[in-house]
Amino acid sequence: MSLRIYPSDFVHFERPLTRLIEQEISLENVDKQPLLFKVKTTSPKYFWVRPNVGYIKPLSTAKVKLFRQPMKEEPALDTQFDDKFLILSIPCGSEKPPLPEDLLKMWSTIEKTEKGRISRNKIRCSYVQSPPQPPPATPVQQATTPPPQPPNYAISQSTTVHHKPQQSPSPDEAPPSSSVIAETSHQLAEIQRMLDSYRQDISELRHRDPEVDRERREEGTEAWVKDTVATQPQMRTPVKKIHVQQTGYSIREIVLVAVIAFALGCLLFALHK
Repeated sequence: MSLRIYPSDFVHFERPLTRLIEQEISLENVDKQPLLFKVKTTSPKYFWVRPNVGYIKPLSTAKVKLFRQPMKEEPALDTQFDDKFLILSIPCGSEKPPLPEDLLKMWSTIEKTEKGRISRNKIRCSYVQSPPQPPPATPVQQATTPPPQPPNYAISQSTTVHHKPQQSPSPDEAPPSSSVIAETSHQLAEIQRMLDSYRQDISELRHRDPEVDRERREEGTEAWVKDTVATQPQMRTPVKKIHVQQTGYSIREIVLVAVIAFALGCLLFALHK
């Protein structure tokens, strides 16, 4: 047999029959020469076939669509049907496919003059019940159905651990890196060394004799005045001795306090960075 048909025995149409139902069959040409085919039905009122005639090249396959028209009412399940399809085929001597409008004329001639060369295959129709679908949930069932519970990871029979989603730390809460800690420690050591040096200088200044400091400042002031008078002889106004008023803190002590305050500010800025 040069033509193989899939399915070969039955074509199953799924109920209900009150709707348009589509099925497909495959026609395979296993011969080395082309074939002409034609599909007929015993119930042309309910079925139509596309294409109902055609040309199949050697070792090729053609697809045929079978459509069942909807019925007005659904028949009973025990209703007997005798619907069939008849597939006719015959070898074709032409290697060039004929035009679609010429195929019907060719088959009219073949069925009259070459009936003995025509191969016939029958396929029966089977009507099967569609698988039952689960009924839709009613509003009462939807209300009483408990929502799905998330899985609990139990450590023991009486202890359950609920995992919370971890949140990534914000940039302000991120722990400092090792390089920042090392740099801050080095800065702290330098500041401590500077503070120790400043404390020693302040201690020496406090133990120094205040009379000696006052005399040194006065001597420095008198020398400055003499130099000024010598370099500016045109000044006629007599220059009086200038006494620098003794204050509680010297200029050096004030400078040391300012340096210490600046170092502490740098330290606080490094810690909060």
